[in-house]
Amino acid sequence: MKKYLLFILLMPSFLFGATTLSIHEKYGLPSDENLIKKGTYILSYDLDYKIPNWVAYHLSKADLENTLTRSGTWKVETKVDSEYRAKASDYSKSGYDKGHLCPSADMARSAKTMQSTFCYSNCAPQVGKGFNRDMWEMLEEQVRAWAKAKKDVWIFAGVYFDPDNPNGEGDSTVKTIGNGVGVPPHWYKIIYAPNGPSPNDDEVIAFEFENIAYPDTKFREHEVTVRQIEDETGLDFLNKLPKAVQDKLETKKEVETWN
Repeated sequence: MKKYLLFILLMPSFLFGATTLSIHEKYGLPSDENLIKKGTYILSYDLDYKIPNWVAYHLSKADLENTLTRSGTWKVETKVDSEYRAKASDYSKSGYDKGHLCPSADMARSAKTMQSTFCYSNCAPQVGKGFNRDMWEMLEEQVRAWAKAKKDVWIFAGVYFDPDNPNGEGDSTVKTIGNGVGVPPHWYKIIYAPNGPSPNDDEVIAFEFENIAYPDTKFREHEVTVRQIEDETGLDFLNKLPKAVQDKLETKKEVETWN
C-alpha cells in the first residue's frame, strides 16, 4: 500500500514557493505524490521503498560554466520520519551503488548546490560497474553537453517497479537491501528543450534502462518515447504544455536532432 507524507512533514517545502512556481515546475511535474523541494531540484519520494520515484530540475548553460570538483557527504532525508529514511548502512556491502537521479555534476556550481544532491532521497540502489559508472554516467555527461548546446533543458529522471514483476526477475517480490530499501528494476531519463518561441520548435528525448550491467556505453540504443515511459509509470510529463504539443513531442523519437 502506498504511503503518503503527512502535511506537517513537508510544511517547509509547501510553504517555500507556495504562491510562485519554481523554475523546475515550469512545464509541470509528473505527479504530486510526496513532493520534497530541495531548492536545486524537486523529487517525489517513495515511502514504501525509501527511494525517489523521480526527480525534476532545470539545467542551463550558465549553470555549467564554472563547476567544482565532485565533493559531498551523504545525508539522510530529514523531511520524512526516521522509519522512512534510507541511510548509509542500507547500502553498505549491498553490492549496489548509490545511484544519483540528480547528478552531483549537474549542481557543481557551488559547494552548497552540489551537497544538495548527496541526500539519500536522491539516490536508489543501482548496479555499479556496467551501469552507474558506465552507461548512466555517459548519459549524464551527454545531458550536460546538451544543456550547454541548447542553453536550457528540463530533466526528469526516475525509477519504477513493474506491478506484476516488481524486481524484474519473474516473481512478485520486490528486491530490497538493508532495512527495506527497494532495488528498482527500471531507470529512465527525459530531457526537454524548449528551443524557440513556438512549441513546434521544442524537442524532447527519452531513455529507459534495466538495472543491469551493460557490456558497453551505447545509451542511444535505449531511446524510447516519453509516452512509453508514461504508460509504464502512470506519470504525466510536460503536462503544462498544450495537449496537442504533448501528443506531438511524446510520441516520437528524436535522436537525429540530439547530436
